Amino acid sequence: MKTDYITNLETLRGAMRESSMLTALAMLAITGDQKDDISQNEAFKKYGSGWITDRERRGLIHSTRQSSKQNSAIIYSRFEIETLKRTEKLIQEEYSRLANMSDK
Repeated sequence: MKTDYITNLETLRGAMRESSMLTALAMLAITGDQKDDISQNEAFKKYGSGWITDRERRGLIHSTRQSSKQNSAIIYSRFEIETLKRTEKLIQEEYSRLANMSDK
């Protein structure tokens, strides 16, 4: 019983930490200390082209063109990407925790 409480506490603490990080990222974008826009090239380098392409194809992240010209830069929202990345991490950690519990 105590183990369940500690595990739930750790899960909640992780979720709150991730939420705080996302809040800080949003505040940086709002105050102009860090731009929210990230180019496709930067996104591919930081998060992996396969990951970005897959999540965009599935409609989980969205891109826009910097202008109406066909060859203009493709831009993503750093906040949208980070939110999804951190959510996926939390879900994976929870699945791992549940799998470990069922093994015991």
